[in-house]
Amino acid sequence: MMKKLKIILFSLLALVAIATAIGYYLWNKPKETAEDSKPVAALSAKALYQEFTTDEQKANANFMLKVIEVTGKVTDVQTDTAGNTSVVLDTEDEMQGTVSASFIAGKKVNVHVNDEIKIKAICSGYLPGDILGGEVQLKECALVQ
Repeated sequence: MMKKLKIILFSLLALVAIATAIGYYLWNKPKETAEDSKPVAALSAKALYQEFTTDEQKANANFMLKVIEVTGKVTDVQTDTAGNTSVVLDTEDEMQGTVSASFIAGKKVNVHVNDEIKIKAICSGYLPGDILGGEVQLKECALVQ
């Protein structure tokens, strides 16, 4: 009886040690960013916006939570109090639809209005507009040189 109890306790202790090691590895594993990933598509801000306004379900299937490469003309640059930068890319849409891009937190970005830029980013979806055009949102953006 005592021998079985020792075996059970040893097995439980081994399982806890293995689970702890796996948890530690996953917790400290480097986070993969858009900057480090290969994009699934490369398109202009205008084409990306048109994809979402033409067939949102198809666009979600193709781009949602995937890394894409987007080119476009900057129409607005915002920097918050923490130093995080986001830009708005022109889509040439009559209803003033936009592509909004938030750069990797804490990353210094030198971008100005009217600059033509190319970014890699994770597409986080489309927000339709009430009166004016909607907005395609990109996160964890990084400039492509």
